[in-house]
Amino acid sequence: MNPALRAALEADLASRAFAAPPDMSLTPRRVGAEVELIPLDGATGRRCPLEPSATGATPTLPFLRRYGSHQGWREVTTAKGTPSFQLPAGGTLTFEPGGQVEYSSPACRSPSVLLTLLRAVVPPTKGSTSSPPASTHATRPKRRRSSCTQPATPGWRSISPGSGPRARG
Repeated sequence: MNPALRAALEADLASRAFAAPPDMSLTPRRVGAEVELIPLDGATGRRCPLEPSATGATPTLPFLRRYGSHQGWREVTTAKGTPSFQLPAGGTLTFEPGGQVEYSSPACRSPSVLLTLLRAVVPPTKGSTSSPPASTHATRPKRRRSSCTQPATPGWRSISPGSGPRARG
């Protein structure tokens, strides 16, 4: 590609895609996050399907409906017909095509506000399974027995950049 054309395209992209519109101030800036959780069956360590299936694996959606009803979550349907949950403090819990559950936070005024919100949503949702804490390293699920008092309760595993045994250092 011609270097002059490449430079012109890069400048155009930077001005349109990575800059605020001229009538918008860059302050106050906002920060948000997305956290993906992989629902795992506490007894088998296998991924849980979204809805009940013939395999008998623990479904995620009924569990989240029960848990969310006690947390003030409001269930809505996406444009594609998939259930999702709007949380009272902001943000949305949705389902990814691979079965992951994704929490998308609202835009927050500061990283500390964002962390407070994430701590109020993610650990309690993971902990609500009454299972032993799940590792944040999703590539090698550990087999564990569920200590749940209710059957059919999924465990959770986080996917987070820079986590796991190789992230130290």
